[in-house]
Amino acid sequence: MAFSFNDNSNNKNLMGTIGVVIIILLLALGAYLLFFAEEPFVEVLAPSELESVSELSEIELDEGPLKDNPVYQVLTNTIEDIDPGEPGRDNPFSPF
Repeated sequence: MAFSFNDNSNNKNLMGTIGVVIIILLLALGAYLLFFAEEPFVEVLAPSELESVSELSEIELDEGPLKDNPVYQVLTNTIEDIDPGEPGRDNPFSPF
């Protein structure tokens, strides 16, 4: 009576090769999306009508309607003032 053993080393090599190919494809896709693809959300953050970001700092907001709102007037500040405490040592690198 003879025993026959199948050699599965070909399957292991094939699965390893497929795994390496999948990892390389995922890395290539990630590199493409990171470096070469267009950024679709840039227009949402900074519209094309703006010439520079400094235009955003020039916007004036009218706070009159907010302060006259009765809901705003009911709000109270529940945060207490924090004491600054003692400053650190003169030389923070000196031994204790």
